[in-house]
Amino acid sequence: MTFKHRKKPLVIEAYHWLFNKSGAPTPTWLDLALHKWPYMGGAIFEPDHDDGPRLTIATLKGDMIAIPGDYIIRGVEGEIYPCKQSVFDASYDKVEAEEKDE
Repeated sequence: MTFKHRKKPLVIEAYHWLFNKSGAPTPTWLDLALHKWPYMGGAIFEPDHDDGPRLTIATLKGDMIAIPGDYIIRGVEGEIYPCKQSVFDASYDKVEAEEKDE
C-alpha cells in the first residue's frame, strides 16, 4: 500500500555555481569538500574536462556531476550534492536571514 507524503520544511544552504562568473565567494563548506576528494563528501573541480568545466562530487549514490548554472546544496547532515537550476527553482524559496536561525 502506498501513501502520499509531504516533505518536511527545512532550511538548506545552497550555492549557485556559475564558474566564477558571479564574483560571489565560494562558501567554506564547498572549499572544504574540494580538499576531501576522492572521499565521501569530497569534490573535484575539472575546469578542462572534455565536456566543459564541471564539479564532480562524491556522494552515497556515487559520483554526481555539477555544471555551471547548477546549485550545489549542503543538506541537513552536511552532505553536498548538485541540483539543476530548474529543479531548485521549483523546490526551494529563499529564506530571509531572520528565518534561518529558527
